[in-house]
Amino acid sequence: MDVIWEYQGPQAAKPAVTESQDILLEMERLLYEDLREELIRKGTILTELYLLCLSYLRNLALKTT
Repeated sequence: MDVIWEYQGPQAAKPAVTESQDILLEMERLLYEDLREELIRKGTILTELYLLCLSYLRNLALKTT
């Protein structure tokens, strides 16, 4: 029997499409999670750098007065 006559219609192909969509959604979720964590790390580094500069400037101001 030819394969063309065994075609079940779009319902048969739907699980593969749904599975692909699920994979893409999971990849997107992981990407945004990674980006969020990177922004948090960068924010922490910038905060530490800001506090270090502020401490240096306060120390410098104390020495000049």
